[in-house]
Formats: sequence, C-alpha cells, structure tokens
Amino acid sequence: VTLVADTPSFSYSLTSNGVYRSVPYYFTNACVTSMWYKISAPNYEDYVHEASVTILPRAVTLTSGSASKNFDGMALRCEKIEVAGDGFVGADGVNAVYSGSQLWVGTGKNTFDYSFKSGTIGSNYQITKAYGDLTVTATGTVVVDDSITRIPAEAFKDCADLTAVVLSENVTEIGANAFAGCTK
Repeated sequence: VTLVADTPSFSYSLTSNGVYRSVPYYFTNACVTSMWYKISAPNYEDYVHEASVTILPRAVTLTSGSASKNFDGMALRCEKIEVAGDGFVGADGVNAVYSGSQLWVGTGKNTFDYSFKSGTIGSNYQITKAYGDLTVTATGTVVVDDSITRIPAEAFKDCADLTAVVLSENVTEIGANAFAGCTK
C-alpha cells in the first residue's frame, strides 16, 4: 500500500471574501493594507488568514550645496543637491529650484524647493530639506560691479582684512555703517 499525500495549495485575495488567485500580490509602493491567503488541501477545511502589509516611505534628506567666495559684486549661488538617507529608487528623484543667493558679505542659507520627477510617486518618500551655507567674504581689494547702485547698511561691516574698495560711478548711495569695523 502506498500513501500519497496531497500537496496543499495557496491562494491570495485583497479582501476576505473576494476572488482568490494562485499568484501572490506584490506591493512596491508605501502603504498600509491587508492581504488574505487561503490554504486548501483535499479532506481538510480551508484555512483563511489575514496578513497585514506595511511599507514605509523611504527617508530621504536633500541638502543644498555650500559655497564661499570673496566679494566680487556678483551674487553667489550653488545649484547642487546632495541626496542622503535611504535615497531614491531607480529613476525616481526630484527637480530642484534654487532661490538662495548671497550678494553682500555675510552668510545666508542656500534655500531651494523641489518637485518630484515625472513618474516618481511622492508618497513613497519622506523628504527632509537641509540648507547649505553661502558665504561671501571681503579680503584685500574688492571691486563693486557697475550694476550696483547702492551699498546697503553694514554691507562690509567688520571685514578686518578688507584693504580697499573700488566703487563705480553708478553707486549713488552708501548705507549707514557700510564699512564699520574695517581696520585696514
């Protein structure tokens, strides 16, 4: 006498009383959902059970670039983004629009905004933005560009290494304390 064991079959559904299929469901996008599976075998009662599925969004940090330069009368910009954390999958990503710039001496944030590239599902990502620094210093001799008509208040304040400033004839106004603390 030979006994042959029947192999159980597995089937899957997205609802407890739905249509079951033999191919399991695959989830690739961030979600919280359920899937039901059924185990069937001859001479046995079907076993049906719910399985919870949780796929969390990928944590991604976007950090704008930092840059520095000596004052030259032109706004400092840095159009660069570093992606950290879990990163993007495949061709997913963002398009950045930069709004940060630093014209005068000092440090400002390299601000930006972003939109998801075509085909990227935004809910699959938890985005954190971080801003790099844009720093303009003034050392030696600086030449103020012809396009500048006004030197704002405290523009070169405390620039201890500034030795000379060449102003164009287009500069018609110099703000209060524009050169306060310049010692050379």
